[in-house]
Amino acid sequence: RRTWWRDRRVIAGVALLAVCTVVGARLLASGDDTVNVWQATRDLAVGTVPAEGDLLMTPDSVGQIREALLRHSGVTDVRCVPEDRDACDAALRMGGTLAEVAGRSPARHALRDVVTGWAWPERFDVAA
Repeated sequence: RRTWWRDRRVIAGVALLAVCTVVGARLLASGDDTVNVWQATRDLAVGTVPAEGDLLMTPDSVGQIREALLRHSGVTDVRCVPEDRDACDAALRMGGTLAEVAGRSPARHALRDVVTGWAWPERFDVAA
């Protein structure tokens, strides 16, 4: 009688699990770490309402954003807020806040974390 660990089905299952783990890890490692950012196509004065064509949405990696902000303005704490157009539109239409209208919105949670970090910086590690 064979032992269970010498059974071909067990060996095939373990091999399949190993292959799936390696393939899954490679797929996740090759994931895209970019966010969409608005880029001005021309110089805009403070308070100017951008016209159509003044802004261009371009993909950019979070690391590049942090590097540019640090190099050009000395900003070290960068946090990206996820885009949630539906929740923001609903809050604007209803005249309420994201917390009132869309309490589970990812944008609402990200904004809360940013404000909480600014209001009580000693409670959080605010280093980038």
